[in-house]
Amino acid sequence: MALWKPDPTFYPSPRDAVSAPPEKLAYVAAFDRAAAKPDAIAVLDTDPASPSYGEVVGWTSSRMSATSCTTSAGTPAPARSAPGRRTHTWSAAT
Repeated sequence: MALWKPDPTFYPSPRDAVSAPPEKLAYVAAFDRAAAKPDAIAVLDTDPASPSYGEVVGWTSSRMSATSCTTSAGTPAPARSAPGRRTHTWSAAT
Protein backbone atom coordinates (compact mmCIF):
# COMPACT_ATOMS: atom_id res chain seq x y z
CA MET A 1 0.00 0.00 0.00
CA ALA A 2 1.34 3.43 -0.95
CA LEU A 3 2.03 5.83 1.87
CA TRP A 4 0.53 9.29 1.69
CA LYS A 5 3.19 11.99 1.74
CA PRO A 6 2.33 15.63 2.40
CA ASP A 7 3.26 18.26 -0.15
CA PRO A 8 6.78 19.43 0.79
CA THR A 9 5.92 23.03 -0.13
CA PHE A 10 3.46 23.23 2.80
CA TYR A 11 4.52 23.60 6.42
CA PRO A 12 3.98 20.40 8.41
CA SER A 13 2.61 22.26 11.43
CA PRO A 14 1.17 25.66 12.38
CA ARG A 15 4.23 26.24 14.59
CA ASP A 16 6.55 25.79 11.60
CA ALA A 17 4.39 28.12 9.49
CA VAL A 18 4.40 30.89 12.13
CA SER A 19 8.16 30.71 12.58
CA ALA A 20 8.81 30.87 8.81
CA PRO A 21 9.61 34.14 7.02
CA PRO A 22 6.51 36.15 6.04
CA GLU A 23 5.04 35.55 2.62
CA LYS A 24 5.74 38.24 0.03
CA LEU A 25 2.81 37.42 -2.26
CA ALA A 26 -0.81 36.47 -1.65
CA TYR A 27 -2.96 34.63 -4.19
CA VAL A 28 -6.59 35.68 -3.94
CA ALA A 29 -9.66 34.37 -5.76
CA ALA A 30 -11.43 37.25 -7.50
CA PHE A 31 -14.84 37.22 -9.09
CA ASP A 32 -17.48 39.53 -10.49
CA ARG A 33 -20.67 39.02 -8.47
CA ALA A 34 -22.73 39.91 -11.54
CA ALA A 35 -20.86 37.20 -13.50
CA ALA A 36 -20.27 39.62 -16.38
CA LYS A 37 -16.49 39.04 -16.26
CA PRO A 38 -14.56 35.77 -15.84
CA ASP A 39 -13.30 34.64 -12.44
CA ALA A 40 -9.61 35.26 -11.77
CA ILE A 41 -6.67 34.81 -9.44
CA ALA A 42 -5.16 38.08 -8.25
CA VAL A 43 -1.60 38.26 -6.94
CA LEU A 44 -1.14 40.85 -4.17
CA ASP A 45 2.18 42.23 -2.95
CA THR A 46 2.36 41.63 0.84
CA ASP A 47 5.97 42.74 1.38
CA PRO A 48 5.91 45.94 3.50
CA ALA A 49 9.35 46.92 2.14
CA SER A 50 8.15 46.80 -1.47
CA PRO A 51 7.11 49.96 -3.35
CA SER A 52 4.06 48.07 -4.66
CA TYR A 53 2.99 46.87 -1.18
CA GLY A 54 -0.75 46.24 -1.00
CA GLU A 55 -1.22 46.44 -4.77
CA VAL A 56 -2.33 43.85 -7.31
CA VAL A 57 0.89 42.81 -9.06
CA GLY A 58 -0.54 39.96 -11.13
CA TRP A 59 -3.86 38.86 -12.58
CA THR A 60 -4.89 35.69 -14.37
CA SER A 61 -8.45 35.34 -15.65
CA SER A 62 -10.18 32.04 -16.16
CA ARG A 63 -12.10 31.35 -19.33
CA MET A 64 -15.48 31.47 -17.64
CA SER A 65 -17.19 32.50 -14.44
CA ALA A 66 -18.22 29.94 -11.84
CA THR A 67 -21.86 30.77 -12.44
CA SER A 68 -21.54 29.57 -16.04
CA CYS A 69 -20.11 26.19 -15.01
CA THR A 70 -22.12 23.02 -14.85
CA THR A 71 -21.68 19.86 -12.84
CA SER A 72 -20.77 16.52 -14.42
CA ALA A 73 -24.51 15.75 -14.45
CA GLY A 74 -25.10 18.78 -16.68
CA THR A 75 -26.90 20.78 -14.00
CA PRO A 76 -25.86 24.32 -13.04
CA ALA A 77 -23.10 24.54 -10.45
CA PRO A 78 -24.22 25.57 -6.95
CA ALA A 79 -24.19 29.25 -6.03
CA ARG A 80 -20.95 30.66 -4.62
CA SER A 81 -22.33 31.42 -1.19
CA ALA A 82 -25.25 30.36 0.93
CA PRO A 83 -28.01 32.88 1.66
CA GLY A 84 -27.06 35.06 4.60
CA ARG A 85 -23.34 34.27 4.33
CA ARG A 86 -21.12 37.33 4.19
CA THR A 87 -18.94 37.69 1.13
CA HIS A 88 -16.25 40.17 0.22
CA THR A 89 -15.83 41.52 -3.28
CA TRP A 90 -12.40 42.65 -4.42
CA SER A 91 -11.93 44.69 -7.53
CA ALA A 92 -8.78 45.89 -9.18
CA ALA A 93 -7.80 47.57 -12.40
CA THR A 94 -6.29 45.10 -14.83
